[in-house]
Amino acid sequence: MTSRILLALALLPAIVLMMYIRRLDKIEQEPKALIGKLLLFGALTTISAIILERLGTIALDTFVPEDTLPYLVIDNFLIVALVEEMGKFVVLKLCTWRNPNFNYTYDAVVYAVATSLGFAALENILYVFLLGGVPTAIMRALTAVPGHCMFGIFMGYFYGLAKKAEFWGYTSKKYRNLFLACAAPILVHGFYDFTLTVGTWGALLLFLVFYLTCLVVAFIRIRKMAGEDIPIGFYPEAKEEAADPYASYKSTPPPGASLPVFRPQPPQPNRQAPYQPSYQQPSNQQSSYPPQGNQQSSYQYTAPVQKRTVYVPPKVSDEPSPYAQPVYPHAFYQPPEQSSYPPPPAQGPAVPYGGDKMEQAAEYYPEGTEMPSLPEDLLDGADPTNDQP
Repeated sequence: MTSRILLALALLPAIVLMMYIRRLDKIEQEPKALIGKLLLFGALTTISAIILERLGTIALDTFVPEDTLPYLVIDNFLIVALVEEMGKFVVLKLCTWRNPNFNYTYDAVVYAVATSLGFAALENILYVFLLGGVPTAIMRALTAVPGHCMFGIFMGYFYGLAKKAEFWGYTSKKYRNLFLACAAPILVHGFYDFTLTVGTWGALLLFLVFYLTCLVVAFIRIRKMAGEDIPIGFYPEAKEEAADPYASYKSTPPPGASLPVFRPQPPQPNRQAPYQPSYQQPSNQQSSYPPQGNQQSSYQYTAPVQKRTVYVPPKVSDEPSPYAQPVYPHAFYQPPEQSSYPPPPAQGPAVPYGGDKMEQAAEYYPEGTEMPSLPEDLLDGADPTNDQP
């Protein structure tokens, strides 16, 4: 029963921290199989670390006196911290660098913390069962296990920047961030162990200040990093657009609209040879086209001479032109002096309309006038318009 309690106390801090770090990944959580693989291989690095640290301590005891300041610096920085953090980094690099799931910057933190907590879990089990029991489990649950998680956060932060630099082709920035992914946790881990092994109250106070400061900074950093998580392929200028793609619009996005995921490709160099024109435009004075390159001219082109007519205004003379229009003395109509006109000549007797109805012809003549006599053929009903006999 006691063994189960000790095992639970040894594993519980690592499990809780791993669940917390993974839950912060709200966009695309990493596969459980990959997380389990990193936890397992991270735990196996504990065995290699024990062996290498033991060999390093034996070599250090040979050349440097024990319990001296140089001994503590070399032991904590160059043996313990270097061996443990480099073992974690090797597992992290081999398992995740070419993994297709590694496509967001926060993924690097999840991978590095998983590797570190796998190491911390097995190391905590060994310390709890071999060295102290429940008090050791409680003390390490508050210091060592969160400390390894903090080392993994520093490693994962620079590890993600190195992956982004490789995607965009920045080789120098990639290797600089890979170096920092190893150096930052080694320095923090080494100073953590150094202040604990000095054994003075001043060193213990320095440890508490340093440990709490780094722990707060690390967890604030990952919370901000998880909230601003963007794909590896994003250019830095698109960070604000990825966080809020609707910021440039006055209206709010529709309910349920998801953020678009952009995966731009890196710019490719233009390998096409530049165009070099061989044709030379002739000038206005050039009358023939010279041959281009090694060509032989088969004809000569002579530009035609264009004659241009120049307008010359006519000379002004006093002699009248034969084509001049006559000038009239009056340019407007003047009525004649005659004020009355004679009546028109008579046009002959009027023929009333009616044909054989001559009894109605009297109404066509005004009162006081006499109706003329008509020929007999008209009185008989003949057609007056018919000229035939």
